[in-house]
Amino acid sequence: MKDKFQLVGTKIQEFSLPDSRGGELNIRALEGKDIEDVSEYLNPKSDNYKKMVDWISKDLGATTLRYQRIDDMVKAIGLPREKLCLYCWTGEDFQKN
Repeated sequence: MKDKFQLVGTKIQEFSLPDSRGGELNIRALEGKDIEDVSEYLNPKSDNYKKMVDWISKDLGATTLRYQRIDDMVKAIGLPREKLCLYCWTGEDFQKN
């Protein structure tokens, strides 16, 4: 069976992502159905977030899986947040000077 792809449009470009690892499908696998409010899966301190990360880790065959928070990534890069394009993660554009 071919992987399904979803078209993701941004202000910068359009690209395709395989949805076989998409968060929506992982939540559906955990819940057994689509849900409207996914906020508990977005909160790194919630049990649902931890269950989702564990499920993805097992699905990938990884022994450990961690996601970096945006603020930590910005700090690691060392540039001011407003100089970075975070559109794919947060919808924020960078300031063009």
